[in-house]
Amino acid sequence: MFLLSLDHSICKWYSFRGEGQFRDLWDELRRSVHIFTICKIKNGLLSEDFVCSILNEYPKLFISDTQIITNNESSTILFKNIIEHAVREYLFISCKLIFGPHYHDRIGGYPETLKRYFSTPINNQVLEYEYYNEFHNLSSKEFRVLLKKEIHNTDFYRYIIKPITNNEGISFFEIISSKMEEIEQFENIERSDLSNELFASACLLMNSLCERIKTLLISKHLVIKDKSKIYVTFGHETSDEYNIPQSIYWHDITESINESRMIISDSITNFNGLKVNINRIEEVTSLFYTEYTKVISSLVYLFKENHIEILFPYGYTLFIKKVQLRDKNY
Repeated sequence: MFLLSLDHSICKWYSFRGEGQFRDLWDELRRSVHIFTICKIKNGLLSEDFVCSILNEYPKLFISDTQIITNNESSTILFKNIIEHAVREYLFISCKLIFGPHYHDRIGGYPETLKRYFSTPINNQVLEYEYYNEFHNLSSKEFRVLLKKEIHNTDFYRYIIKPITNNEGISFFEIISSKMEEIEQFENIERSDLSNELFASACLLMNSLCERIKTLLISKHLVIKDKSKIYVTFGHETSDEYNIPQSIYWHDITESINESRMIISDSITNFNGLKVNINRIEEVTSLFYTEYTKVISSLVYLFKENHIEILFPYGYTLFIKKVQLRDKNY
């Protein structure tokens, strides 16, 4: 929104320096304002990748500044793919943190109703792959299985699905998954099916996904110091380590804390901060040279111990502002 405060002479200078670049900035601002007027949620409360996808595909999704394109098959499928990716991403990240880094760690926390969709024989080496996302096995229609009442008493529903339901008991995930099922079949889709209301629901869903992940990092976790070991657990309500549900994974960060702290320290020294997109798992592991869940757990520990300060410019984006260096090891 900074462009709104520029006076005429500065705008003229910007235009002179790069008319094309200025036009791009102005178009992005206009589109961002339009998105906000529809969903009533600031872009910073959504995933950066989600916002970028909408902005990049804006001409395909919107007929004008008032309506989503509804009479075009490619735009309908595009909208569906953006939402599906966001849901699968949330499921994958939250399950990695709560139930474990690898598929064989997580599968124990899944209800039997869900497991059957992951039963396709796969090479064990693939299952051990850190980036393997089992939720890619679910089609749009099969997302509905995540909302069935028969799984409401499971840890998966309790820690993964229920937290993205609002206080009135309305789940935007339920609204979206129902619509995605219709789009999957792609039969008799009317112009009203893809509307500003549906787009707003998608943004509300994206916001609830981001808020849940942010809550896991800020408050819904427990640091456990057991003799010479340090563990971090996520998602559960109890603050008593002896009452942690069996399905919850204990992330051992004893060896990774110092490594993460040094990388953060070097980045802040050289660049005055460190940006981490926690939804880009491969990017995170490449940056810190260790497993994704160890990195996130170490950041949570350093934040909890007040050694780093974390800002959230976007829903899944962390900006580490400072680190307090001390003589002792962490």
